[in-house]
Amino acid sequence: PDDKEMEKPLLFIDFWATWCVPCIHAMPQTELLEKKFHDNVLFVLVSDESQDKVKEFMQKHNKSFYSAIDNSGKTYAKYSIKTIPYSLLLNPKGKIIWRGQPTELSNNKLNFFVKKYKNKTGAKSRIKLKKIVYQKDKWLSYTFDSDTLYYMINGSFSNNFSVDNNEYYFSGDLQHLVSMAYDVSLKSIISNPNINQNCVIKCKTSDHNKFIELIKNFLSGVCKTDIHVIKKSVDAYLLMDNGDKSFLPADTYDFEKGNDSFLADDMNVTVDNATIEEMTDILSDLSGDRFIYSGENKNRYDWKIHYKFIDLTLEQLSSELNFSVEKGTKKINYLYLDSLKE
Repeated sequence: PDDKEMEKPLLFIDFWATWCVPCIHAMPQTELLEKKFHDNVLFVLVSDESQDKVKEFMQKHNKSFYSAIDNSGKTYAKYSIKTIPYSLLLNPKGKIIWRGQPTELSNNKLNFFVKKYKNKTGAKSRIKLKKIVYQKDKWLSYTFDSDTLYYMINGSFSNNFSVDNNEYYFSGDLQHLVSMAYDVSLKSIISNPNINQNCVIKCKTSDHNKFIELIKNFLSGVCKTDIHVIKKSVDAYLLMDNGDKSFLPADTYDFEKGNDSFLADDMNVTVDNATIEEMTDILSDLSGDRFIYSGENKNRYDWKIHYKFIDLTLEQLSSELNFSVEKGTKKINYLYLDSLKE
């Protein structure tokens, strides 16, 4: 945006992604708001994807929003953005005066803020534009068995993982990295409280197994972590399936982000192409309750499950998805994350 655009009193920021179906469904509402309030509100969409992917989407769908790329995740982290779509409205001083789903910002709500601030001038410092997100010399490299990844450690990075054209990208804390590398729920990881590293990793490879092996060696070789298995008894909801006729086919949703990728709003989680065990891991992480699948079904399905209120979750699992659900105790494996002994 030019200086005149930057001086508009209100700044609307929408966090989104090209693969996010609810984000795309919310765009027409945002376009209507922009058309009506463009004199007083600067609308900016923020994605953590590549510039080429965002540009291609905007051209293909004939969108004309101002778009920003946040590959570092620092903007997501600053505003504690954990799910998308999610939007913020900032006043001339950069203070958040409204936040929520973009479809929840009605004409009347935005009109109220416009009337309140229309005689103010926006501060250009609300937006800091950086053409180069990372300087090349900030990246370090780690090579194992002829494969190389590039990384940075101990920045402020939001948790994110994506694969695009054989290019792997991860940002976040070591617990999330272990969860991804070992394909376990965060609830199945116990870590030494002294481990608080964050990192960003990028790597290009066509072999997913090699990437996982590289990450595991990176955890020990660079992060100096020791990961071993311990057993603990836990209270959990134990699920047994009674056939899969009630499950959604694996082609119902397509987030284009790989197996068991998911999108969560305030109430429900939509999971793409996941086994029952992977679905219960995601449900456990989001709900705060432990769910464990006790069957043998390894097929992949799509899922849309309520997670906020346990009574509604249990009702959906039993009545809609035809699971047998019992509350019980089960001894399960945990990964214990510790520092390597010198």
